[in-house]
Amino acid sequence: MASETFERLNKHKKIRILTAAKKEFSERIYEEAKVVNICKSAGIPRITFYSYFSTLGDLYEYVYQTVCDKYTSDNHSNCSFDSEDWEWEVYFMKLVESDKGQRLLYKTMQSAPAKNRLLHHLIMSLSGQLKLKLISREEFINEFSRMRTTLLEEL
Repeated sequence: MASETFERLNKHKKIRILTAAKKEFSERIYEEAKVVNICKSAGIPRITFYSYFSTLGDLYEYVYQTVCDKYTSDNHSNCSFDSEDWEWEVYFMKLVESDKGQRLLYKTMQSAPAKNRLLHHLIMSLSGQLKLKLISREEFINEFSRMRTTLLEEL
């Protein structure tokens, strides 16, 4: 996961790095993602990256967990999708195309709280249905919003 050095960074620099990572992971499956692209986009030297994260996999897990935490937080009661959610959807769809990405996700979720694991399984199921064109993007959004609201109310 993230180092203490990363956790101590100012908010602006953290956001810059995480935005660059989400962009890279949205454009490429995990196996094709490159640290150099993230560093270039974030405006940091590659050696600095490795003082924040030991591996690309650590960053991958951190980004996933950060976004997942947003959707499972009790104070995120508005389930409407915005532009950030669209970026998340693109990121997630690219992530589940990758076998290694899925392995990292499942590994990350093994120690997560129950509501995070349930949300993860919900998203995996809906993403699979969307990819197979069994549901539309609008149906994906509506079902995710409905189930997420129910999940947070019940847990």
